Amino acid sequence: MNHTVNLGRNFPSTTDFFFSSHRESGRCLILHPLVKAALSGYLFVLVLALNGCLDRPSQKTSLVNTDQASQPQEFADSTGYRQRALKSFKDGNLSWAIADYQKAIALDPANPRLYVELASLWGKQKDYNKMIEVCRQGVERVPEDATLRLQLGNAYSAADFLPQAIESYQRALTINPKETDAYFNIGLAYDKSYNYASAVQAYEKVLELRPRDAEAHCNLAAIFLLRGKNDKAIEHCSKAVEIDPKDPDAYYNLGLAHYRSGRYAQAAQAYEKALELKPDMDEGYYNLALALEKTKEFKGSVKAWQEYLKQTGNEDGVKVAVAHIITITREHHLEGH
Repeated sequence: MNHTVNLGRNFPSTTDFFFSSHRESGRCLILHPLVKAALSGYLFVLVLALNGCLDRPSQKTSLVNTDQASQPQEFADSTGYRQRALKSFKDGNLSWAIADYQKAIALDPANPRLYVELASLWGKQKDYNKMIEVCRQGVERVPEDATLRLQLGNAYSAADFLPQAIESYQRALTINPKETDAYFNIGLAYDKSYNYASAVQAYEKVLELRPRDAEAHCNLAAIFLLRGKNDKAIEHCSKAVEIDPKDPDAYYNLGLAHYRSGRYAQAAQAYEKALELKPDMDEGYYNLALALEKTKEFKGSVKAWQEYLKQTGNEDGVKVAVAHIITITREHHLEGH
């Protein structure tokens, strides 16, 4: 059977805001797709400006401020338009925000932050062609801004133009060799391209510059799992959970690495910790059940299978779970299950 690998961070990151974190999912006993959901957000500057407004539900369109709609104020410089754009974004009115950013850029075309933030809004709407277009306009105006190059790489990555993304990230690094997130995002791009050797090099560079980057450790662990290097995976998973003890994916991967190494009791402990942090992780129950079977904790195994059945929609997984429950209860004379 295949085991799933839960990779660390699956969205490009930037210097100011780490998008959504928990990267990609690989293969396991119950299969995740290799790449988790798509883009979670490129709104790193906006998030800082709005003090966490991204936690609010976003809408493509919302009620327009009637005062603003009837008497739109004009500004003499870009700052007024940018501030109003940030407020519109906070209120969920992306169309107004985009319009004001365009006016701000017209007044201040050499301000890279405006291009980065406008590109973020197009990314929020999943219009990656527009996102790329805005970033390229900005790069033409301000070619030596590392953050703008980084955002252009994010736009290319979101559109799955991975060679162009890598090139843009590398250009950001020529401008600022300590742009750690560019190395991280190069790792992601290589990872998505199945070029694991290059991805490992990129993540190791991240750790040179930022040794306590839990997501880099988690992503390295996932690659080592995919390549069958379980001891290396355990090393990096252990470091990841030391740095970030609230990360269920790191514990899950730690369990997987222990399981593949024949350390079934340690695997069960790691899966239990992952499920404590993320109780709706159905594949965690699946793998926990298998690990507990290996340690002959059959009652616990049946309970884990039953929890798995409550959560999963995987038909093949249901068949496997039912078969295990029947076999265990018959062979080990368990009653009440």
